[in-house]
Amino acid sequence: MMTHSPQTPKIDIPADVNPKVLVAGLVTEPTTGIAIARLSGELIYANDQAARIFVGANSKAEEFVGRSIWSVFPDAWMRERVEIARRMYQTGRPTLLRTVWLGYQVLSWLYPLDLGGEEDAARVLVISRRVPAGGFEATASGDVELIESRMVRLGELDVLSPRELEVLALVGQGLSIKEIADTLHRSEKTVQNHRDSIGSKLGLPNRVKLAEVARLAALTRDDARRVRV
Repeated sequence: MMTHSPQTPKIDIPADVNPKVLVAGLVTEPTTGIAIARLSGELIYANDQAARIFVGANSKAEEFVGRSIWSVFPDAWMRERVEIARRMYQTGRPTLLRTVWLGYQVLSWLYPLDLGGEEDAARVLVISRRVPAGGFEATASGDVELIESRMVRLGELDVLSPRELEVLALVGQGLSIKEIADTLHRSEKTVQNHRDSIGSKLGLPNRVKLAEVARLAALTRDDARRVRV
């Protein structure tokens, strides 16, 4: 069992998991989601923050631990993750996976825990955080495979059209109306109309609130064309 200081929240994880691998996730608890799952889909361990990141604000990990996460998430999304985890298991190389989930950019660090054993029984450690705009590029390093999910779950942003998502992405990157218009080859008036429509659909009272939503979602223009699940 992993030891912990009085300042560190206690987590009950399998005793044979290397505690060094967990350090990066534990230093910012409780804002970091930690989960351990088998390639077969069985969820062995998760903290509440992992449940909140991937299921919703009021979710508790105890609702899902011991279950197959195939019953929780869309099949296509799960197939993508199993494919990524199997490749990681075969190469032994950790993976950094980016997705937009429930309206936030989420970065997940995946680590193989059982190299050399039976593949379906192998466990994967997943450390996830919501990271605002700019965090993805800053986090990448040469010894980690970098992957962007083909799918998004937009949460409240799902009411937006693909073009509105593009505009929101560029707002999150700090571009002005003129710069967005130049990037999209549209008039400033058209971009302004899109921005007003975004604010109206999301119930945002002003540009400051819209900019904050855009910063937290950390969308890219490519996200506007990804499969919504």
